[in-house]
Amino acid sequence: MASLLGTTLTPMLKRHNAYLSLRGLLRPRVGADCGFEAAQLLSHICDDAPEVNDAQWRALLLCVARRAKGEPLQYIIGRWAFYGLDFFVSPAALIPRPESEFLVETFLSRTIPAEPLRILDLCCGTGCIGIAVAKKLECDMRFADLSADALALAQKNAVHHGIPGRFVLCDLFENITERFDAILCNPPYLSDADLLSLQKELEFEPRMALYGGADGLDSYRQLRQDAPAHLAPGGALYMEIGATQAEAIRALFEDCEIINDLENRPRVAIYKPKS
Repeated sequence: MASLLGTTLTPMLKRHNAYLSLRGLLRPRVGADCGFEAAQLLSHICDDAPEVNDAQWRALLLCVARRAKGEPLQYIIGRWAFYGLDFFVSPAALIPRPESEFLVETFLSRTIPAEPLRILDLCCGTGCIGIAVAKKLECDMRFADLSADALALAQKNAVHHGIPGRFVLCDLFENITERFDAILCNPPYLSDADLLSLQKELEFEPRMALYGGADGLDSYRQLRQDAPAHLAPGGALYMEIGATQAEAIRALFEDCEIINDLENRPRVAIYKPKS
């Protein structure tokens, strides 16, 4: 890549970076002089080739045009890292984010199983949460999502990482009869107010995975109602929550524990039903 960055592509990549910055799409990142995003696109299209052919050049320009319209970089390149693992991504599911990595880390830090656990990754999307957990501990993993396309993407990622599991198409617990030692869930939690200030990139992500009703709490209400019947004795529900939802979640889930993330914002709620 060094030879490319030092020759013909450098001016174009710098213009790409400046253009995205002017459009408010590019946040400061640590990376090469030409910018993190531009370098990612270059690697995606050219694969570190010593020269760029005409087809690669046209593909690179097309990617720049897509990004300039606000399409997330992750969807353009089709893959993204989560918890140190590489995942296929597409507009069928939310892009894996550090907030969900914190959910994984919180669960793993509190789990020392004496035997394989039965775990449900609910609203699984790409499957990144369940797969990341399954790579760290022995478990019987289930993946569930309302979207057939998202579930197919989760299955593709599970195969990619060698993770066995069962995949259930359902609206929350609709088609699930089992009980689990742990349920991990990143439900839709954006409210009407959140949608008014939506970042451009989020307009490309599936609305059903983002919108949680007028106050953002619709899925949490359903979880509170149905989760206890699907937890084994001593089991727990681990939920990702919005940074402003802690008090509302406490009101819904009595005696739940709220864990702040590394930026000291409420991020994970842990609910264990009373016996």
